[in-house]
Amino acid sequence: MHSQGIRRCGLRHSRYMGLAKIHSHHLATAADLTFVRLGECLTGTLRVKTRGSPFAALKEVFTELDRFMYDRAQRYIKRRHPRKSGWWRTQKYWGQTLGRQDRWVFQDKPRHGTLRKFAWTKII
Repeated sequence: MHSQGIRRCGLRHSRYMGLAKIHSHHLATAADLTFVRLGECLTGTLRVKTRGSPFAALKEVFTELDRFMYDRAQRYIKRRHPRKSGWWRTQKYWGQTLGRQDRWVFQDKPRHGTLRKFAWTKII
Protein backbone atom coordinates (compact mmCIF):
# COMPACT_ATOMS: atom_id res chain seq x y z
CA MET A 1 0.00 0.00 0.00
CA HIS A 2 2.88 2.34 0.74
CA SER A 3 4.38 1.88 -2.72
CA GLN A 4 0.97 2.55 -4.30
CA GLY A 5 0.74 5.77 -2.33
CA ILE A 6 4.13 6.86 -3.64
CA ARG A 7 3.39 5.93 -7.28
CA ARG A 8 -0.20 7.10 -7.61
CA CYS A 9 -0.62 9.93 -5.17
CA GLY A 10 2.82 11.42 -4.61
CA LEU A 11 2.93 10.44 -0.94
CA ARG A 12 6.52 11.54 -0.42
CA HIS A 13 6.19 14.76 -2.38
CA SER A 14 4.30 16.93 0.04
CA ARG A 15 3.78 20.45 -1.29
CA TYR A 16 3.19 22.00 2.12
CA MET A 17 5.45 23.32 4.84
CA GLY A 18 4.73 22.40 8.43
CA LEU A 19 3.87 19.18 10.18
CA ALA A 20 0.10 19.75 10.47
CA LYS A 21 -0.31 20.39 6.74
CA ILE A 22 1.85 17.38 5.83
CA HIS A 23 -0.27 15.22 8.14
CA SER A 24 -3.48 16.40 6.47
CA HIS A 25 -1.90 15.71 3.06
CA HIS A 26 -1.12 12.16 4.14
CA LEU A 27 -4.69 11.66 5.36
CA ALA A 28 -6.03 12.88 2.04
CA THR A 29 -3.64 10.53 0.24
CA ALA A 30 -4.88 7.58 2.33
CA ALA A 31 -8.48 8.44 1.48
CA ASP A 32 -7.53 8.73 -2.19
CA LEU A 33 -5.89 5.30 -2.12
CA THR A 34 -8.98 3.81 -0.49
CA PHE A 35 -11.12 5.09 -3.35
CA VAL A 36 -8.61 3.86 -5.93
CA ARG A 37 -8.64 0.38 -4.40
CA LEU A 38 -12.41 0.37 -4.14
CA GLY A 39 -12.62 1.29 -7.82
CA GLU A 40 -10.21 -1.51 -8.69
CA CYS A 41 -12.34 -3.99 -6.75
CA LEU A 42 -15.53 -2.87 -8.47
CA THR A 43 -14.05 -2.96 -11.98
CA GLY A 44 -12.17 -6.21 -11.36
CA THR A 45 -8.74 -4.83 -12.25
CA LEU A 46 -5.89 -6.51 -10.49
CA ARG A 47 -3.50 -4.55 -8.38
CA VAL A 48 0.19 -4.62 -9.02
CA LYS A 49 1.74 -7.72 -7.54
CA THR A 50 3.46 -6.79 -4.32
CA ARG A 51 6.22 -8.61 -2.58
CA GLY A 52 4.81 -11.35 -0.38
CA SER A 53 5.84 -12.68 2.94
CA PRO A 54 8.73 -15.17 2.98
CA PHE A 55 6.34 -17.57 4.71
CA ALA A 56 4.01 -17.55 1.69
CA ALA A 57 6.51 -19.64 -0.26
CA LEU A 58 6.47 -22.33 2.44
CA LYS A 59 3.22 -23.81 1.15
CA GLU A 60 4.83 -24.62 -2.19
CA VAL A 61 7.94 -25.98 -0.51
CA PHE A 62 5.86 -28.15 1.82
CA THR A 63 3.88 -29.49 -1.14
CA GLU A 64 7.10 -30.43 -2.93
CA LEU A 65 8.46 -32.09 0.21
CA ASP A 66 5.25 -34.08 0.63
CA ARG A 67 5.49 -35.25 -2.97
CA PHE A 68 9.11 -36.27 -2.40
CA MET A 69 8.16 -38.22 0.75
CA TYR A 70 5.29 -39.90 -1.11
CA ASP A 71 7.67 -41.07 -3.84
CA ARG A 72 10.17 -42.33 -1.25
CA ALA A 73 7.45 -44.23 0.62
CA GLN A 74 6.24 -45.81 -2.62
CA ARG A 75 9.79 -46.94 -3.42
CA TYR A 76 10.19 -48.35 0.08
CA ILE A 77 6.94 -50.32 -0.11
CA LYS A 78 7.74 -51.65 -3.57
CA ARG A 79 11.18 -52.78 -2.42
CA ARG A 80 9.76 -54.37 0.73
CA HIS A 81 6.93 -56.23 -1.07
CA PRO A 82 8.12 -56.76 -4.66
CA ARG A 83 5.64 -59.54 -5.49
CA LYS A 84 2.51 -57.88 -4.14
CA SER A 85 0.13 -55.86 -6.31
CA GLY A 86 -0.21 -52.10 -6.16
CA TRP A 87 -3.74 -52.47 -4.83
CA TRP A 88 -2.50 -54.66 -1.94
CA ARG A 89 0.26 -52.21 -1.08
CA THR A 90 -2.22 -49.32 -1.12
CA GLN A 91 -4.63 -51.15 1.17
CA LYS A 92 -1.86 -52.09 3.60
CA TYR A 93 0.07 -48.81 3.86
CA TRP A 94 -2.12 -45.90 2.72
CA GLY A 95 -5.28 -44.61 4.32
CA GLN A 96 -7.19 -41.67 5.72
CA THR A 97 -6.43 -40.11 9.09
CA LEU A 98 -9.20 -39.07 11.46
CA GLY A 99 -10.14 -35.42 11.11
CA ARG A 100 -8.43 -34.97 7.72
CA GLN A 101 -9.76 -35.13 4.18
CA ASP A 102 -6.45 -36.46 2.85
CA ARG A 103 -6.70 -40.14 1.85
CA TRP A 104 -3.05 -40.63 0.96
CA VAL A 105 -1.45 -40.80 4.40
CA PHE A 106 1.35 -43.31 4.95
CA GLN A 107 0.32 -45.44 7.92
CA ASP A 108 1.30 -48.34 10.09
CA LYS A 109 -2.26 -49.51 10.57
CA PRO A 110 -1.71 -52.21 13.26
CA ARG A 111 0.14 -49.71 15.49
CA HIS A 112 -2.00 -46.69 14.49
CA GLY A 113 1.06 -44.73 13.40
CA THR A 114 1.03 -42.13 10.64
CA LEU A 115 3.72 -40.22 8.84
CA ARG A 116 2.87 -36.54 9.27
CA LYS A 117 2.78 -34.40 6.17
CA PHE A 118 4.66 -31.13 5.90
CA ALA A 119 1.51 -29.43 4.61
CA TRP A 120 -0.16 -30.07 7.97
CA THR A 121 2.24 -27.61 9.63
CA LYS A 122 0.46 -24.38 10.50
CA ILE A 123 2.19 -21.27 9.19
CA ILE A 124 1.66 -18.43 11.62
